[in-house]
Amino acid sequence: MHEPRKTCQCCTRAILANTGLVAHHGYQRPELGWQTGSCMGARFLPFEASRERLGDLIDMIKRELVSYRNTAADIAADAIPLRFEYTTRGHGERINRYVMTTRREFDAVRDAYRHEMMQYGIYDFDALKKRSMAAIGHRIMHADRELAMQCKRFDGWKQTERWTGDAWAVLQTEDA
Repeated sequence: MHEPRKTCQCCTRAILANTGLVAHHGYQRPELGWQTGSCMGARFLPFEASRERLGDLIDMIKRELVSYRNTAADIAADAIPLRFEYTTRGHGERINRYVMTTRREFDAVRDAYRHEMMQYGIYDFDALKKRSMAAIGHRIMHADRELAMQCKRFDGWKQTERWTGDAWAVLQTEDA
């Protein structure tokens, strides 16, 4: 019998696949018992047997890139409100807060949040815009890299194993 851990099509981690499908993974169970969503490659065939879910991931990344580029264009054109995020303390905890503003509303928002904005070096709307453009540019760069890496994996894929119904079988060279 071949090793039951297989490669997740999406996150590339070795995950138990002893039922033919990759097990749920990528979640957390903090003390309170809640759980985050699993990796999108969970409950699909592993990479050794399929690249279908990887194709879905590539499509998702392409849609994200379109959205990110549209957001960058909207920021550049002052077409959408910008988000100023800051951290404060309350009852001994750090609390993340944010406020939305446009160029037209900025002076009033700055007056209301002067201390917080000064801490983050936001003295005028253009500083907030520059920060917002840098953030979306960072997302675009990472998504472009991820897309290139996943497309390379997709294009170079070759089936190496198949599920027999109760075990994994390595395909012979002429089968693969």
